[in-house]
Amino acid sequence: TSRWADATVFEAFLQSLGEPLWLREQRRAAWDLFQEKAWPQRSDEEWIRTDIRLFRLDSFAPPTVEAAPVPSPVTVPAPLLTAGVDLAGQSTSWNSQPISSVLRDEFVKKGVLFGPLETLLAEHHERLRPYLAEPTIAPGYDKFSALAAAYWRGGQVLFVPRGVSIPLPLHVHSVLGPDGVDL
Repeated sequence: TSRWADATVFEAFLQSLGEPLWLREQRRAAWDLFQEKAWPQRSDEEWIRTDIRLFRLDSFAPPTVEAAPVPSPVTVPAPLLTAGVDLAGQSTSWNSQPISSVLRDEFVKKGVLFGPLETLLAEHHERLRPYLAEPTIAPGYDKFSALAAAYWRGGQVLFVPRGVSIPLPLHVHSVLGPDGVDL
């Protein structure tokens, strides 16, 4: 059986994330759809010009939270686009793993959230729930969409309460190390 279709592998992935129950259930529903859906066919309009007969999903490992450790100390190149720019905040990741996130106190006091999704979900999951309760990826669209909706990871969040404005730019700095990926 495929590693991607192995219920034990998927459950271990879910448990390792430490997400709230409502989000784990959303992922489980998407994973169930992945199990049920057939692979796209060349006769499907979206796939008419793409031949996936040689595509082997098992050539790729399902994502895990046991990513390569961030080296200590990690060398992060200075972001070129922020030189001399007054920022409201900045979030930096190395190979998809958060390493730093700052937001000016004046915006924190106004209820603004900015930083790695995993961190903000752990601290503010009920506040973010209305925005994540509906999947961004439509899992029912096709097998690949269901897979993406089940296994997505990482990302940055910017939540600005109604009536609040941020007149300064925010910056997300994604750094890739050797053989790294940014999920």
